[in-house]
Amino acid sequence: MRPEGDHTSDIFQMTVCTPGWLSRQNAGKTAVLGENLLIVFGYNWEMIYSYLENRINRLMAEDWSALAIKLSRFARWEFENYRE
Repeated sequence: MRPEGDHTSDIFQMTVCTPGWLSRQNAGKTAVLGENLLIVFGYNWEMIYSYLENRINRLMAEDWSALAIKLSRFARWEFENYRE
């Protein structure tokens, strides 16, 4: 999606956690927002990788900027809200 010869990269981040971890981290709170969270019911790296790979591979966009915005819906993008 980037111009040919462009070897730059962007960073997308999320927290992978279990419901138990989420509960322990937020004990006593009424509610929390689940921004940039992937909640799994057991830690299995291959399953997590496969889940994300499948989800990302289904995304379609006209260019990198449009694709990055779609990715930022579930993973924090380093350039989210960036202004020159």
